[in-house]
Amino acid sequence: MVSNKYYVYALVDPINHIPFYIGKGCGDRAYSHLKGKDNGNKNKIAYINSIRSLGFETEVSFFQKNMTEKDAYDTEYALIKYIKNTFGKFST
Repeated sequence: MVSNKYYVYALVDPINHIPFYIGKGCGDRAYSHLKGKDNGNKNKIAYINSIRSLGFETEVSFFQKNMTEKDAYDTEYALIKYIKNTFGKFST
């Protein structure tokens, strides 16, 4: 049985409204970055902390929900490529 519990999301800078991280997840994964539960990507953590130091909070934006894991991976990959080509480097 195929599960459609996955989604693709972005962490967005609330100042310039540009995504700085694209991810695939399920459950509360998209919000784990903001709760300090994800310490794997130091650049992402530093970016979130710099946003907070200015008195703002990172925005979470969902691109698509109710996806299979494979579709979520494929969409995540395509979005990362698009964002990097459009806006340059980011913390993925």
